[in-house]
Amino acid sequence: MSIGEKLSFRSPDRKLLPFLLRSRDGWKAKCLDAKTENKSLKYRLGVMTKSRDRWKAEVRELKKRLADIEKHLAAEKATVEKVLAKEQPAEEQSPKPSKNKRAQGSSTARR
Repeated sequence: MSIGEKLSFRSPDRKLLPFLLRSRDGWKAKCLDAKTENKSLKYRLGVMTKSRDRWKAEVRELKKRLADIEKHLAAEKATVEKVLAKEQPAEEQSPKPSKNKRAQGSSTARR
């Protein structure tokens, strides 16, 4: 079908023209709405992608800080264990006082 060909419709042009114009306006509006929504969704996708990347970077940083803190904690625990290990032999050598006074030969005996 070329542009110059006349279409043979049974309905008169005065009735077809408003219908065709309404139809054209309808699909143009629908297309415009779809374009607007597409643009809006692309914008939201960009914003969400930036937000997701920011959160991922923050999580990576926090995991790194946690690993550093755990290393520091392990080093502190090792230091505390060394100090306690040095103190234990000194405590084992000194005599511990007995809690039972009768075993010590207390002078006040009950009858």
